[in-house]
Amino acid sequence: MTKKKFNLIALIIGSVFLMAIIYLFAGIASDRKNGSSRADDIFQTLLENTVNSVTVYGEPDSYSFKESFIKSAGNFKNYKNLTLFINGETVYSYPPQNKANSVSNADSRRYKQDIVSGSGKFITIQADIYTVRPGSIYLHSRIAFIIIFIGTVASILILFLVK
Repeated sequence: MTKKKFNLIALIIGSVFLMAIIYLFAGIASDRKNGSSRADDIFQTLLENTVNSVTVYGEPDSYSFKESFIKSAGNFKNYKNLTLFINGETVYSYPPQNKANSVSNADSRRYKQDIVSGSGKFITIQADIYTVRPGSIYLHSRIAFIIIFIGTVASILILFLVK
């Protein structure tokens, strides 16, 4: 193999590695940038659906209301913590309270909203919604790893085939 071919292959493989690293950091940065507005939208949808459920089912103590609230939450992978209180009493908690982490961090945003039902009961929704989901970081890392792995295997094959 001539030195020019070797340098060209090294340059191509190096650029593939660099692109994979750029993809990883750009994906995470994009998730961080859009995460706050996405979390706002998720909480607003949960709040609107809960208000609608109170209107439809009347009593917030009813089984139908609780089921509707759980369905309104949508994908629980978006939540670090989600708690529903009725008159100060915990009615629903995700994850269960003994496993819940009450400390908010940079990757989640805390929301709390009070609603008064038609019967005068106070409903409080408290949620910590991920701005950057752990699964998102894993997804970007996995794709970057696969690209780097394919680039490494391709460079090894090229080195053996060209010799």
